[in-house]
Amino acid sequence: MFSFKKIDPVKTVKGMTFDVNFKDWRKPTWRQRILASMSYMSVLCLVPAAIGKGDAFVQFHARQGLVLWLITILSLFSLFIPGLGKWTFSSLAWPIMGLQALGLMSVMLGKTWKFPVIHRIAGIL
Repeated sequence: MFSFKKIDPVKTVKGMTFDVNFKDWRKPTWRQRILASMSYMSVLCLVPAAIGKGDAFVQFHARQGLVLWLITILSLFSLFIPGLGKWTFSSLAWPIMGLQALGLMSVMLGKTWKFPVIHRIAGIL
């Protein structure tokens, strides 16, 4: 009989986690990529969360995008704190924009990159 080696489902490279055995392993369609890319565009993250209910690829990116958007909103509210507000906003804005760019890149490549802290928070949602 044939025997298949089990592939390690999660691989970690320099802090980034890649899910090898993702539920929907097929190459994502353009509709899925457009919906998933909306996840990383500020308030538009709510659209894929509502429309892509049955699609694991879209929901994965919608959850991560929603967490990034919530952190952005919290950093905007931090501007009202005297003294530390501007520092907090500026220290959070650049990393969030970088993660959004990485998220868009992963969507266009058809990948599911789990961002280290963001994915844990998204798993709660």
